[in-house]
Amino acid sequence: MRPSSRGIALVSVLWITLALSIIALTVMSTAKMSGQISGYVVKSSQAAAIADAGIYLMIQSLTARNAGASVPERVSTHSYNFAGNDLKVALVPESGKVDVNTPFVSLISALIEHSGGSEGDAQRAADTLRSYHSKSSNPRFQTVGDFQAVVELDTEMFACIARYLTVYSQRQSVVVDAAHQNVKDMVSWALSTHWSNRDWPLDLQSTASIGATGGLQQSGSHSGKAYTIVSSVQFADGLVSQRSAVIRITGSRSEPFWIYNWRSHNLIDDSSCSKLSDEAA
Repeated sequence: MRPSSRGIALVSVLWITLALSIIALTVMSTAKMSGQISGYVVKSSQAAAIADAGIYLMIQSLTARNAGASVPERVSTHSYNFAGNDLKVALVPESGKVDVNTPFVSLISALIEHSGGSEGDAQRAADTLRSYHSKSSNPRFQTVGDFQAVVELDTEMFACIARYLTVYSQRQSVVVDAAHQNVKDMVSWALSTHWSNRDWPLDLQSTASIGATGGLQQSGSHSGKAYTIVSSVQFADGLVSQRSAVIRITGSRSEPFWIYNWRSHNLIDDSSCSKLSDEAA
């Protein structure tokens, strides 16, 4: 029997309430230590804990009843308040990224060329991936870093496209409506320049694409879907803390969500990344 959304939401609320309570205690305890260690260290610890709270609050929204309607599956920013601090929380669906395990390697090569790489760079990456898939007994990448170790892209190029790559989507294609604008632009450019004549997923002909998926999908909910969540808090003195997590909503009462990674998040400078090179234009 499929677990009810009410039961899943209740368990999730209990999990997250406990986590937020622990974070609140952490914030208070670090405040009491301010006389023993430097003020900057205390404030940095508080900021990181508060940013973590933003991630839990976003998970709570994703696991609430009717979350599929109230939190659509697309790139979006949400506002929360925790312990008197305003939080900005970005939600990024993994389904809107290019999965490095896709058999459609032209998706990856198109992203490389659209992001400023040469056609030769893009073709070499595609050829390397095809060779890797044909020769390896276990060709599935476990991390995006594993992909880079095989393809060996230029460091700056990899930094430009890494945020648009994933191993968590469980899709061969991309849900364009859930993608970052740069990925949407790449798809439009690729179709206009006839990349679809190569090994191109047919469902990308429509912006309502839904690629081949793994299990756990439930219509009208976030069950089975993976997300990157980036939570930011800024104090009055200018101190900024960003934390990010990759999670999957499971639809299970015992484990409402899985956490793949949770870490500090560095601000990314887009100035050196060309969305569309002059040659591609």
